[in-house]
Amino acid sequence: MSTEITGSNYLWNTGSKDQTINVSVPGIYTLEISENKCTSIHNFNLISRAGTDSLPVPNIITPNNDGYNDFFNVNLMNASDFNISFLSRWGVEVFQSNDPSVKWDGQYNGNPLPAGTYYYIISYKEDCNNT
Repeated sequence: MSTEITGSNYLWNTGSKDQTINVSVPGIYTLEISENKCTSIHNFNLISRAGTDSLPVPNIITPNNDGYNDFFNVNLMNASDFNISFLSRWGVEVFQSNDPSVKWDGQYNGNPLPAGTYYYIISYKEDCNNT
């Protein structure tokens, strides 16, 4: 798991104070980010997907209409109870959808968001009986 917020202090529930930690055991990982007098806490739930490949998720979006990485999309087949949320570095939800084929263009309330670090949370159930 990786974060990149310049000038901030980090504390993971593993005890690490690094921006990045490597995890392989399913569970809830908590990150506390402090900058000046502001603190935010983020929880990450790592779930094992035994017997399947990892979820293909883009690691960058550049919504400048050049045809490359203009949208963030996962496009899951055979998923139910899907939800995706994008959060600003302070936990403000800037996008949410229940559509597994949604393409997010990096806008909030019809306006482009500034360049920066945004977190996403994806939850879904995999329908193994559908093809």
